[in-house]
Amino acid sequence: MKKTIETNSGKFNIRKFRENDEKRLLELWRLTFHKEMNRALWRWKYFDNPYSQTILLCESDNEEILALFGGIPFKASREGQDVVIMQAMDIMSHPDFRGQGLFARTAQAFFEFFCKKDSVEILYGFPGKFHFELGKRVLGYAPLEGGVSYLKGETGVLASKKKASLLNIKGIENPGEQFDRLWEKCCIDYPYAVVRQSEFLRWRFCRHPEKKYEIFCLKGMFSDEIQGYAVLYLKEDTATLVDMLFPKSEKEIAVFFSKMGQMLRTRGVLQLETWLPGNHFLKHAAIAAGFEDQDEPLGIFSTIKTFDHSPDADWINNNLYYTMADSDLF
Repeated sequence: MKKTIETNSGKFNIRKFRENDEKRLLELWRLTFHKEMNRALWRWKYFDNPYSQTILLCESDNEEILALFGGIPFKASREGQDVVIMQAMDIMSHPDFRGQGLFARTAQAFFEFFCKKDSVEILYGFPGKFHFELGKRVLGYAPLEGGVSYLKGETGVLASKKKASLLNIKGIENPGEQFDRLWEKCCIDYPYAVVRQSEFLRWRFCRHPEKKYEIFCLKGMFSDEIQGYAVLYLKEDTATLVDMLFPKSEKEIAVFFSKMGQMLRTRGVLQLETWLPGNHFLKHAAIAAGFEDQDEPLGIFSTIKTFDHSPDADWINNNLYYTMADSDLF
């Protein structure tokens, strides 16, 4: 899996990642983004995940790494069928070598190597405006219709919308088989989504090297089965709802948010925020529970790259479910 390209500046090699590349890649990250990346975070993303490693890089003849295109090939479900969808991340190029086509040709090689038929159906991500416009112009990125919605609710308002129910919320430290059964029960309501089973949750939230998350489920008092879950990241007086999975039941979702509002209020948390697809039933249920749709503060675009073997783009727009758990932003 190696490709040699020629430019006016000479020859460059595009190839897969090797173990001894790590130090130089972290240096490229520093030069590109003007900050350090924790080595433990890098290894958690690409080597601790339960999927596979997909990193392609471009280097000069003297082995200086100049561009990188990376991603995580998530196990996903399309209408009950097992598929793979790729979330692009850590895309970067050396500031001294921009404008020579190295980034675009590295990306195209990535698509050729890793996004073949019967391997990866689509590539998606959450770039900022600059990188989205670049990807749209040279790589065929397209925005998801409906965009990403930013929702914010005051915990006092959520708590005030009390619903009579025998269900309660409970914190879970180690997601187990009950989360697998929840996915099997819910997946019909999520036609196109990363499979949210215990394996995914343990990697994404329990083993993260930098952030501490709290996982809450909605369940009956005398049952081991759960009706839904949400994952929170707390910072000062605001909680970010990073991930959630519930069946298409506005009543159960309303019960959960009401009880979540009560619990967070007692802990001094004043606001709860989340990002959801603009046309998803969870967004509408959250608004009914007391959230407000506000201007998106990060400037991100929900973006897809399709291929000849991808599902129809309109169908993807109407069915792809994502949360911030599908990104590395939180």
